Amino acid sequence: MSRREPGGRALCRAARVVPWAHDPRPRAAPVKARLSGHRLMLVAAAVVAAVLLAAAVLGVPTPARAHVLLALGVAPLIFCAMIYFTPVLTRGEAPGIGIVWIPLAALIAGALAVLGMSGGVGIPAPWSAALALLATMALAYWMWTRARRALLAAHAGLQWYLLALGAFALGLLAILAAHRWPGAWAPLRALHLHLNLVGFVGLTAVGTLNVLLPTAGQYQDPTASGRLRRHWPWAAGGSALIAVGALGYPLLGAAGVAAWLYPLAVLVASTLRRPPLWRWHRSALGLAVALLGWSATLIAGAVHGFGGWSGEQVLWLAAFGFLLPLITGAVAVLLPVWMDPASTRCRAPAERIMSRHTGVRVVAFAGAAAAVVLSAHGVARAAAALGVAAFAAAAIAAAVLCLRSPRAR
Repeated sequence: MSRREPGGRALCRAARVVPWAHDPRPRAAPVKARLSGHRLMLVAAAVVAAVLLAAAVLGVPTPARAHVLLALGVAPLIFCAMIYFTPVLTRGEAPGIGIVWIPLAALIAGALAVLGMSGGVGIPAPWSAALALLATMALAYWMWTRARRALLAAHAGLQWYLLALGAFALGLLAILAAHRWPGAWAPLRALHLHLNLVGFVGLTAVGTLNVLLPTAGQYQDPTASGRLRRHWPWAAGGSALIAVGALGYPLLGAAGVAAWLYPLAVLVASTLRRPPLWRWHRSALGLAVALLGWSATLIAGAVHGFGGWSGEQVLWLAAFGFLLPLITGAVAVLLPVWMDPASTRCRAPAERIMSRHTGVRVVAFAGAAAAVVLSAHGVARAAAALGVAAFAAAAIAAAVLCLRSPRAR
């Protein structure tokens, strides 16, 4: 079919996109926009690494711990990750630098919430939650428009991202309602926390891992998209049941955990058939271990629902056994790409640096999670700090290598 025939232009456009469909990196759009996206992720990774290190080593006032970890640390990084991966999932061009205001607004909202909690205020200021809600709605709208403009159907992982943003928005609405009706503070706070941790963080993490694990393990997984399309009702429904169960219905919470464990079991079984993911010197090891940590966190949450564990223990188990392996593993896989997008200077040696002795930090995080189970919180913080320090040393070494590498002519 020639270009002048009806449909010829659309056919030519499709021909340019289809060969890219299995490439895990964003489409090679204008260089300026692509590099802006990588710089955005580098800055976000540095900020979150500093926040998590401070939280693990120094500690913060008890009422603000969850917000330091989730609102100030994890939420802005998740927003940046969604912005980074949306072009991959929609097979479109990388975003321009103008999108940076969304994760920046989330970071400011998290900082305001932490300041309010640290000052002894029981409920964060409503305008911090409103700012976070505005950023959430803006990001969801941007992702939805990108999906609508996509020439081909968007990857199923985008649906998980939109569901995660929906859970986050509901959690923010719950905290706004708590400010309006202080008498309902306790149940609305529980709803807010569970929607954020299980719905927002959990859906984002598992949706991303289905796509990122094959990239990190350097293998093809043609079943990932179908698996995400089949399993989202289990994960989303499980998140809703867990959130409602937190209002005083532990059986509903346990049912939600059982629903969540089904897609997790399928994904874990898929990783077990990929021995390279479980090697000591492989960055993907942290991602694989994070799946086990998320499963343990959900089970611990069910135990907490029946009065077996404190909520703080479950939160720190999620931090040390799930979030730290997940974040350090994902950054270890993607940092060489962010530092050398064109793969012309230092990507290969940086990948070797980031993957060397990955098992050390994974064992440190696993030890921290085990110490939480045993209520040895000082040991847990020390082990987590050791894991973060090992990761930071590798990241600094990789960054120095790339800075000293000559640019390609």
